[in-house]
Amino acid sequence: MAVRTSDKPEEYRRAAHDEAPGAVWLDAIRRFPDMKTLTETDIVDLIRHPTDHSAATYARLRRDAPVSALVAVLRTRRADPSVRRVVVDVLGYRRARSAVPLLIEALDDNDPSVRDAAADALGKIGDRRAGEALMRRLTVESDRSLRHWLVASLGGVGYQPAVPALLRLLSDPDSVVRHMAARSLGLLRAVEARAAIEEALAREVDSYPRRQMEQTLEWLNSPELLE
Repeated sequence: MAVRTSDKPEEYRRAAHDEAPGAVWLDAIRRFPDMKTLTETDIVDLIRHPTDHSAATYARLRRDAPVSALVAVLRTRRADPSVRRVVVDVLGYRRARSAVPLLIEALDDNDPSVRDAAADALGKIGDRRAGEALMRRLTVESDRSLRHWLVASLGGVGYQPAVPALLRLLSDPDSVVRHMAARSLGLLRAVEARAAIEEALAREVDSYPRRQMEQTLEWLNSPELLE
């Protein structure tokens, strides 16, 4: 409690390395703005040596880590998949367009959790430069979870050349892939896909993709798209 109520920044710094409630972190950020600048070393230390309150660690990275420092970590810490994964996730949360080329490289990372985070991050950022790389990765990716994110992110980045592949994925054995394919077709405003989605909906037995197909058809039949 003494640390929690202290006005001395050094005590808050000590609290950052001791076990403490997540509120200590967030309160420290509010009360001592000079602590906000995180270096490359700080970022790596936070990820490698988190407190029991990982949500607080993520909150600080997402709020205070400079994009330039995150990019530097991603460039130089390739031997540590756990660091790469978190940094990629934070870059996606920050919608860091300057990191798109590195995130595209991360789609080919040898660790599936890093590839997964990269696909998600690129979808959040929504930069069309990533479309071709996402499509290429989808053709060779075997990890089930990552395929979900790749299909979803093709719509997120607005990659129109993916429409034919997404139409085929409406018949994929994986119900989540079918759901994501329908969602991406909606995001791409692929009005030419209406008939194929209606056919897929007619044969769909799983409620999860069915709901998305119905919603996508509503989007594609909206007045502004029909004009």
